Amino acid sequence: MIHLTKRLALELAPENIVVSAIAPGAFASNMNKLARDQGEAIGKHIPARRIGTPEDMAGAAIFLASRAGDYVVGSTLVVDGGVAWMRQNLE
Repeated sequence: MIHLTKRLALELAPENIVVSAIAPGAFASNMNKLARDQGEAIGKHIPARRIGTPEDMAGAAIFLASRAGDYVVGSTLVVDGGVAWMRQNLE
């Protein structure tokens, strides 16, 4: 998905179409039943010490859809409470 976002962004930017993506971490949903059913336990392993909320996702989406995100092209905004950063530092 990250590669597709970059490729589409390069292809569509000349037509004033901005393509970016959101990479969510642990959010309670039917797609992430573990976070939905055991959110408190999962949150203990996340640097932010909680799973994501609908407001966290909404804030990221509003940023990318707003004027503030107009110059963010081909990027993937990671909304995961620090999990990806933690993993990078452990490797």
